[in-house]
This record gives sequence, structure tokens and C-alpha cells, in this order.
Amino acid sequence: MENLAKKIDEKLDEKLVATAAGRQSLSSDTLHAIKAQSSTIVSEVYSALIVEFEPKFLALSNELKFLRNQIIFLEERVKNAEQKLDMYDQDLRLDSLLFNGIKQPPSSDLKSVIGGVIRNKMEISEVSDGDIVEVRRFKINSSTTRQDAIAPVLVKFRSKEIAQKVFKLKSKLVRTGVFVSENLTKQRRDILNLAREKYGNKQVWSDQGRIYIRLASDAFPRRLWSLQDVA
Repeated sequence: MENLAKKIDEKLDEKLVATAAGRQSLSSDTLHAIKAQSSTIVSEVYSALIVEFEPKFLALSNELKFLRNQIIFLEERVKNAEQKLDMYDQDLRLDSLLFNGIKQPPSSDLKSVIGGVIRNKMEISEVSDGDIVEVRRFKINSSTTRQDAIAPVLVKFRSKEIAQKVFKLKSKLVRTGVFVSENLTKQRRDILNLAREKYGNKQVWSDQGRIYIRLASDAFPRRLWSLQDVA
């Protein structure tokens, strides 16, 4: 508003100068009187505009603050909902594991192949084929450049306890070409992969769907909740 009043004043000054140049008969006192009168008019117009528009500007400002607070509130609600959904999804995945590097001979049953790996290579004799509810091989990503890539196999067990027992003995598969990982949600898998890229496989691991990192041998593990925790 003040800038508007200033511009009006400047325009009036220009008009007065132009008038004075065109009419040499106008005296200096007359010009001063006209300018003083115009300044009064400008002040009155400015005051009228303030009275009319200031409450509207104030109302708009308050409305913007309210909307901003609403957006922050809704963003927090969405974030909490996503976290709860991720927790629920991960809990449903705890009875399944991913077996990587599983080769399947022609005419063989994939479920029997997995059962053989568990009993023979991992030496878990108490897990039978009946404890394996479902086996499903994922499709190879078409963007991969490896021609010999082997798609991972999702193995669903009869209970979370059986899956956890198998996962705890995954070290038995060292140097066999097969390794087992937890069936993580995309969000947790992204956190795990980013942390491993930055700190290495030995410093980062998952346990029952939770992602942990230990940056020093004498430090307690720290849980990673989000991608921001990796930084």
C-alpha cells in the first residue's frame, strides 16, 4: 500500500512538472498549493484502501496459516499410516524367506529342491516338505545384463518360528552359491540396500524385518527406521 501511495505521488509530480512547463503563468505558490492538495487526496485514498483491504489481507493470511497447518497435520497422518501399513505388511512376511541362487534341475519339483537345501546343506532335519506351504520363483528383471542370473525363490513356511529357525542357520550356506534373506517390504529393502552400499554387508543386516547397523566392533547395533537414518 505504501508503495502504491508513493507511485501516485510520483505520477502527480510528473503531471505538475508537465503542467508547469506548458503553462508558464502558474506561479510557484500555485504549484505548491496544488501539490499539497494532491498529497492530501493521496493520503485519503491510501487510508480508504487500508480500511477496505487490510481486514481482507489479514483474513487471507490467517486462512493460509490454517491451510499450512492442515497440510502439515495431514502429511503427518499419511506418514503414520504408511508406517503402520509397512509394519503390518512386514509382520505378514515373517513366515517367508527368499532363497537366492537356487538352481532347479529339469523335471524336478521346486519344493523338493528347497527342502533338500534346508535338510542337507543347512542341516535342519526337523523341517519337512510339509512345513513348506508355498514356493514361488520370481521373474528375472528384464533390465539385467547377466544372462546366467537366477531368479530368487519365495518360500513360505507353516509358521514364523520355522522361518526364523531356517534364517538363523543361513551361515551354513556359505560358499554353496545359495544364500537366504528375509522377505522385506520395499521400504525396508531400500533401507537395507542403501546402508549396505554405504557401509558394507558386514555392518548392516536384518533380523525379523528390522534393519540394524553397527559401525564399530565395540558399539551396540543401531536400528535404521528410514532412509534418512542411513546418512
